[in-house]
Amino acid sequence: MISSLHSCRLLAAVLLLQSSAALAINTQFTYQAHLDDAGQPANGSYDLQFSLQTQDGTAVGSPLSFDDLSVAEGVFTVDLDFGPVITSGDFQLQIAVRDGTSTGSYTVLSPTTRIAPLPQAQVAELAVEAVTVSPDSIGSAAIEDGS
Repeated sequence: MISSLHSCRLLAAVLLLQSSAALAINTQFTYQAHLDDAGQPANGSYDLQFSLQTQDGTAVGSPLSFDDLSVAEGVFTVDLDFGPVITSGDFQLQIAVRDGTSTGSYTVLSPTTRIAPLPQAQVAELAVEAVTVSPDSIGSAAIEDGS
């Protein structure tokens, strides 16, 4: 069975902007980590389940499951999307794993991984609001002289 999560690093967490009328924020991010099985880098097919939690351990939304995910030399990569909840506050990512041929229970790995919002996501939220300003609704008297 899975002995531990040897090294769990967030290698890439990128929120991409979607090109749409409302400039919606794509909430998907890429997560890559290293998995050990019996003290050795895992190789093969594994089922992984990812759950988002608040700092106090309260579950946020539904878990995301990936069946028969390929793990090579301990490395796996998944695209996660918990929706727009990660735009503010700090969260923990809990990972559970089982052998890919199993239908049994998952083993919860420790420790959890901190997931924080990216500054770009917060700026993009403000940009969405700015797009709703009607043309010519701000007169020259309301604009600060930058000289």
